[in-house]
Amino acid sequence: MSGPLDDHRNSGDCEPEPSPGSIIGQKESDEMEANIARFSDNDNRNKVIQRGGESTRAVHGGERQKGGLKARATLDALATPIVQTATFTFRNTAEIVAYNEGKYESFEYGRYGNPTVRAAEEKIMSLENAEDCLVSASGMNAVTTMLLALVDSNGHVVSTTDCYRRTRQFVTTILPKMGVRLTVIDPADCDELERILKTEGATLFFSEQITNPLCRIIDTERIAALCKQYKCISCIDTTFATPVNHRPIDLGADLVLTSGTKYLAGHNDVMCGAISGSKEYIDKIRKLHGVLGGVCDPHAAFMLLRGLKTLSLRVQQQNANAQAMAEFLDKHPVIEKVHYPSLPHHRDHAVANRKSMFAKGFGGVLSFEIKGDGNPWSQDTFDATARFIDALKIPYIGPSLGGVETLIEQVRVIGYYDQPLEVRQRLSITNGLVRYACGIEDAADLIADVAQALEYVHPGMKRSISIEDLPNAPRGEGEDDPMQWTTKKVTDLPDLQTPVTVNVDTTCSEAVTLMKNYCVDQLPVVQQFPGGKAEDLQVIAVISMAALSREMLKHPEIVDAPLFPYASPKFVVVQPDATLGELADALSAFTDRRSGDTGCAIVAEKTQGKWLLKHVVSRVDILDFETNAVHSITRKNSK
Repeated sequence: MSGPLDDHRNSGDCEPEPSPGSIIGQKESDEMEANIARFSDNDNRNKVIQRGGESTRAVHGGERQKGGLKARATLDALATPIVQTATFTFRNTAEIVAYNEGKYESFEYGRYGNPTVRAAEEKIMSLENAEDCLVSASGMNAVTTMLLALVDSNGHVVSTTDCYRRTRQFVTTILPKMGVRLTVIDPADCDELERILKTEGATLFFSEQITNPLCRIIDTERIAALCKQYKCISCIDTTFATPVNHRPIDLGADLVLTSGTKYLAGHNDVMCGAISGSKEYIDKIRKLHGVLGGVCDPHAAFMLLRGLKTLSLRVQQQNANAQAMAEFLDKHPVIEKVHYPSLPHHRDHAVANRKSMFAKGFGGVLSFEIKGDGNPWSQDTFDATARFIDALKIPYIGPSLGGVETLIEQVRVIGYYDQPLEVRQRLSITNGLVRYACGIEDAADLIADVAQALEYVHPGMKRSISIEDLPNAPRGEGEDDPMQWTTKKVTDLPDLQTPVTVNVDTTCSEAVTLMKNYCVDQLPVVQQFPGGKAEDLQVIAVISMAALSREMLKHPEIVDAPLFPYASPKFVVVQPDATLGELADALSAFTDRRSGDTGCAIVAEKTQGKWLLKHVVSRVDILDFETNAVHSITRKNSK
């Protein structure tokens, strides 16, 4: 090929230009000519490589030719091959042009696609009944890329209260920098969603189905219909449910998202995420995905493909395990509450059990709350829950779910370690909340293991009984010591008033009326302190509603008789300078074994061997003070 002519003409007295040989040297020139000659014939590239040097053959040998003698084997392999390459090449310029026009089915660069990854995408498309699918590096990458691609600046996102913390973190801290507004509603409040869409409009609705970690249920059908009516994109995260149990696209949703790390891959050994649905939206997400670069590695895609083959079998076993575990825990006395949609008392049970919603089950994840000392935010409840988890033999303690192995976590520690009390209370993340992600083990073994571990959570048990060196409940970011309240004095309790009392002549019916009117379970029986002032009352006994009711049921004739014979001379008493921690310990030591009631404590000064009444404090008063005190500390520190 000729280059442009040089207009310069040599003058007659100039020396002619030297030949190449005279500059390079005759030997070098001959070698160059010989090398060029090797590439000047019509041989194909493979033959040229074979005549090349050792390094050239090491780089290109056996690979440069597009299709060798056994090239067909790539298509015939039973398992989809791992195409471990970052770059794809073309035979000539015409192929590049055809590729860009969509006529040549290949890939250009690993960030824009890969055959192994595409095979996984097409398998998930089939499972979700979707037009297209994009597999990315993680579930969070799928969420964030989707939101950035589909929600423009000044957009409006509607989400639900119970959701994965990192998703909430992104929509509350990153999207607002783009001017995106967030509205959060209860998962069951479709009426509020309709009001928002009708009066304010929204760009995108996003929620989980089933939600993490409280296992709430959203009405996918109604939400999808509302979003279509008001031109709002609907995206449902089905990481907990999987396409085996719930397919939002079949119910009208635009997009379905899942963390492939969990059930889809299923073996706790790969990270990936997937978003499926409308091709229009997937195309937009894919374009931004190519810019942000959160690609799924081909080997990870291969492992995802392998896991998907057994998805249905695994999920059926995990559904059954979780159902059996939920039924067992729901009847256990040390469990405060079980969160699993199949249980009749679950707040979303009616929607969850609609035929169109969950055909095969509710997944392998359930959460439940250890009762502890009755206060969900206390150190005692934290300790009881830690003892339970540490006593388990089968589950691994870890923050994931959906694999063949059972995993367990104390949500306060793993998911919300640095969150202050105010945030945890708003989200119902108690110190006793446990998330249990069933694997595919035998249900009988899992239940037996949980049963033995629950023996370690009974109130009043000391740490040294089974598990040594349990940590204190962690402090959230900006949160003061949550046990600081125990150093306060009894006199620091708010709203201390003159106590309601009875005397030895008060009738049983009068005492019952007083306790009912003042909403108390016990009353001090008092008499005038000898030689004292009118307000100096000596405590001689305590009458309780439980004891009095039992006696009145047995002996109706005592209704108008004096109550004193039925009062107890044993009662909890502390002095006014006692700390709240000492008061709480005293109340816990005198729990009524029949009713579980801790009753009340008599605050009194000891004078001449007698107890002069000052106040009456119930266990409820202390719990209320504990929660409110820490709550106010958190509010103060967050300002």
